Amino acid sequence: MKIVLKNLVSGARKLGKMDKEIINKIFDFVALIKYNGEKRDILEKGLKDFLLNPDKDIKIEDALKKAFESRTPFNKENTDRDLNNFLTTDELFEIHDYLLTIDADQQDLIYYLSEKYSRYNDKLKSEIGVTVSDIINFSMALRTIYYIDLQAQGYKFNPNVFSSKEEAYGLYNLQYPDENSKKISEMASLLDKEAFIIFLNGVNNDKAMDPLLKNLDFLLNLLSFKQEDLVKDNKLRFQDKPLLKLNDETYIILNEVHLLYGLQSRLDTLLNNYQWYRDVKGMGFEKIALDILEVINKNKRIEGKVNKNINYKVDDSLCELDGLINFQDFSWFVECKGRIPRSDSFKGDVISVKRDIEKGITSAEEQALRAIKESEKIGEIGGIKVNTKKGVLIITEGAYPNLNPNPISVFKRKDENYPRYIIGLLTLMEILRQHDIYYLQKFLEWRCDPQMPIHSMSELDYWDYFTKMQRGLDLKEGYDMSVKNHNKVFYIGNRFNAQKHIKGE
Repeated sequence: MKIVLKNLVSGARKLGKMDKEIINKIFDFVALIKYNGEKRDILEKGLKDFLLNPDKDIKIEDALKKAFESRTPFNKENTDRDLNNFLTTDELFEIHDYLLTIDADQQDLIYYLSEKYSRYNDKLKSEIGVTVSDIINFSMALRTIYYIDLQAQGYKFNPNVFSSKEEAYGLYNLQYPDENSKKISEMASLLDKEAFIIFLNGVNNDKAMDPLLKNLDFLLNLLSFKQEDLVKDNKLRFQDKPLLKLNDETYIILNEVHLLYGLQSRLDTLLNNYQWYRDVKGMGFEKIALDILEVINKNKRIEGKVNKNINYKVDDSLCELDGLINFQDFSWFVECKGRIPRSDSFKGDVISVKRDIEKGITSAEEQALRAIKESEKIGEIGGIKVNTKKGVLIITEGAYPNLNPNPISVFKRKDENYPRYIIGLLTLMEILRQHDIYYLQKFLEWRCDPQMPIHSMSELDYWDYFTKMQRGLDLKEGYDMSVKNHNKVFYIGNRFNAQKHIKGE
């Protein structure tokens, strides 16, 4: 990799027309984004504001305050907000944008993307000259060269240890890398086209890299934006465009996390340009999701049975329920919804959010409720007996903000008589592989508690809290006390998060 690193250094000498001090400030942001994982979302907002109005003298802490304070202030007279007067659903989409992309295991995500999108390889190639697989391979190659450069130079990853929760989660309490690590981060983030070509030529699997080399300029443009592009569209997302283009030869990787975890959104946004994709999108998702649920049938620790593709009649109309999970005394009516929230939803567009929820959540709930109510007439659905206690389980293709019971926002059920749980496929895959998966039945019922006092961004953290509560009486007492006193408990566990943030935890 020495030749690659050498070329990256040479690339720094041809950074284009942008003021060198401005570029250095961008690198300062990028280094902090890498080093402060728990604050990447607000740092990215600060970087975006800086790119819109570059000021080489501004302090990063001041840029963060400006980005945060520019959010719409809460207004107690605004009746569109929930009962706690905290956040509207469109604000949840926008604020949670970054967090939603990092819930998946890397192997799960690649498996899902391949299962879902590789079928469109030939059609996409006929349209733009590259396949879906090319785009995936390209993003992964960029990520690989980034990490090789970090590791080859001995980058010291942030241990994320703070003395208190106030210090850890205070918006402007940043940890700074040492000067050497900062330089390594800067070098790895600087992408030189000539160096990247050398890297691609050196990869053993030449056949997979050939189309990347052939279409390199097109692929780079697909993932990059120029500063003037952001000025024209200040809602541009780094998840969709993780590369800042300085000139035709030189780019900056703003956040390497998006190279992988932004792939789902990038592919869906690109393919949505074509009617042949819009006509069939979501159709393959149901099979993928139901195949994942087969784990319940195969795992003896889960006392449940999954039935798939259940046909039944309502009057003279033939209907289908995607799945039914029967536990000992509870039946979950499963609907799988293959719909990824559109990019506009994560920009806070109210109309886009409304449509995504209606088509991705509400319609699935209505379909499940139709099956539930039909089953109550004769105690079965499609010839399969059901329990007296019933609920709706919606498995989504895309990642939605927290629409399950929590103390921050209220997303009402279509029928308050039946609990409803919403979970993304990739999150479900992670939960189903847990060693304590025998808690699944109890977890689903607990998670639907309408008085839920716990607020976490990820359903994985809810799983962490619940399983700890089963083993500790103090947590159970704390939970019951929080419900009684209507307290809000913000929880980030260490089970699914790489580092411990607080000393002594």
